[in-house]
Amino acid sequence: MPQIPIYCDIDTLEKILVHYTKCTQDALENDTLHENQHYLLIYNLIIKRAKLYLADDADIFLQKALKNPNLKKIFKNLKTDFISENTDFSTELPPNINPHSLFISNQSKEKCEELSQKYGFWFYNIEMLFEKTALLFATDLFNINKKKRLSNAFEQWADLKRYKHACNAMVIIDNYILEDTHEIEKNLFPMLDNLLPEKLENGEFDLTIFSANDRKLDNMHSFLFQKLQNFRSYIINLSVILITSDKNHDRHIFTNYLWLHSGYGFTYLNKKGEINKNTNLFLYSLFSNHFHENQNTTFDAICMHLEDMKQHSKTTESNQYQLKVCGNKQNRLFV
Repeated sequence: MPQIPIYCDIDTLEKILVHYTKCTQDALENDTLHENQHYLLIYNLIIKRAKLYLADDADIFLQKALKNPNLKKIFKNLKTDFISENTDFSTELPPNINPHSLFISNQSKEKCEELSQKYGFWFYNIEMLFEKTALLFATDLFNINKKKRLSNAFEQWADLKRYKHACNAMVIIDNYILEDTHEIEKNLFPMLDNLLPEKLENGEFDLTIFSANDRKLDNMHSFLFQKLQNFRSYIINLSVILITSDKNHDRHIFTNYLWLHSGYGFTYLNKKGEINKNTNLFLYSLFSNHFHENQNTTFDAICMHLEDMKQHSKTTESNQYQLKVCGNKQNRLFV
């Protein structure tokens, strides 16, 4: 089972655990535990679901763990590696970093936001960690109906704007998302505009689209490439991969931290901008506790889907699904 990579230092980790313990005790005393579930979510994320990369000396951690039962639990579970003591990350990130990494920092909120915009990774201090639980553990369901207005209805791609977040890569899997240029204008570009970060100062954004539309793939890649040239201030590395239609039945969008799933594809709006599908759009943060098929967590499911598409992005004689590639195929989500 894959573990979520979290970078932290011992002092910050101790503060989080102390804060959790105090808040939980207060909630128990005041019978408000049900209102403070976010403390439990963060605790379980760190203690049970994470692979911690601690920017401290192992001997110091061991000494503190002997006095702190929560640190001792982490140490006993053997889910901890130790890295350089520099946790500033202002000049560079650790080598070979997992694209789903979370950074828990001891720096100010302004500095954390600056680093998120710089690298396309989530940097949170303790205050932000508890403020951002709604996004950290997000699960959402949008109802899409061309005739009825239902609860939590999807009406336009701007409905996803609250989920715009720091990230540096996206993979889209949809057989027919490139079928029609009018639908692309009404769906693909607005979706990207409402999810992609406004800034990515120290890198490029990887965008890979898997499609079964084989009509003039080169022309379609050129059309998308030209449209994306001035889409953001940073470079968007676009790849379009044509695969056989029997490979994909469900439709998915992945970023470093979100998974969007739809059974009917992502072309919800026709060329008039009207809803023309009846379906649902599911959204999950990779940290969410939602369970999927075979009791897999969201993070498990994301890793399995991405590994599957990574294999089908490779150009080999044994790859019976891939038919053609436009672009360099590079995407950091295919770790």
